[in-house]
Amino acid sequence: MTVQHEYETTFIVRPEAIDDEVNRLRARFEAIITDRGGQLMVFEDWGRRRLAYTIEKSDHGRYIYLNYVGTPDAPAEIERIVGIEDNVIRFLTVRISEFADYDTAFAGAVERQKKRINRGRRSEDAGDPRRRRTAGHDNVKSPVPVRYMNADGTGEDMTPELDEPESIVSDADSSTADSESN
Repeated sequence: MTVQHEYETTFIVRPEAIDDEVNRLRARFEAIITDRGGQLMVFEDWGRRRLAYTIEKSDHGRYIYLNYVGTPDAPAEIERIVGIEDNVIRFLTVRISEFADYDTAFAGAVERQKKRINRGRRSEDAGDPRRRRTAGHDNVKSPVPVRYMNADGTGEDMTPELDEPESIVSDADSSTADSESN
């Protein structure tokens, strides 16, 4: 039995790259991982973001994140392919942990994914002056949805449900009516 580890690979694609190109890269990386006995757990498209500094005459880039379990030669092959690709301008692979149990690794990946989504929601809400007072609370729904997908093509909506505005208004009206009747 070969030793498997959990890895994260983040790469930046040129902002001009179309969705078909990103889907082609995803299919290629997933094939590399599965051919070597691994499994892709999380694939996220973080979207177009401004870079901290200009890279190859680009001020923006499209961030792509992969979380997978595989043998040590899987990230080496992915990095080799990413180095050859013209549309990829930067990449980074990090070994998270030694693989012991796929279910445990998948549960950890989902927890990290929830934290990333909540962290992004707080930063988006904190910049909006109308939401600044409640930034970071669980009852605040992000105005911009985060695109993410698990390896099997499913995704769970991580945004919490908001309280019904009518119930809040009716509670306020009933307390006002009680105080007026006294």
